[in-house]
Amino acid sequence: MGEEKRIPYKIYLSEDEIPRQWYNVRADMKNKPAPLLNPGTLKPMTFDDLRPVFCDELIKQELDDTTPYIDIPDEIMDFYKMY
Repeated sequence: MGEEKRIPYKIYLSEDEIPRQWYNVRADMKNKPAPLLNPGTLKPMTFDDLRPVFCDELIKQELDDTTPYIDIPDEIMDFYKMY
């Protein structure tokens, strides 16, 4: 058998290669996914419904069906740079 090429376990990026934005696939979907439902009311979850569980910035991202690219916060970028 010939020598198989191995896929690297990790890919190391330099700081300038680290993505600066997340891609929101829902922004490009023709058929948007059904909204999250509140288990108590069975109605679509609102910002306030999600607040006890998630931080405000994450809720904005979760409920956003139109923004194609979302900036990665500096605090997360700093974390990425550590690895």
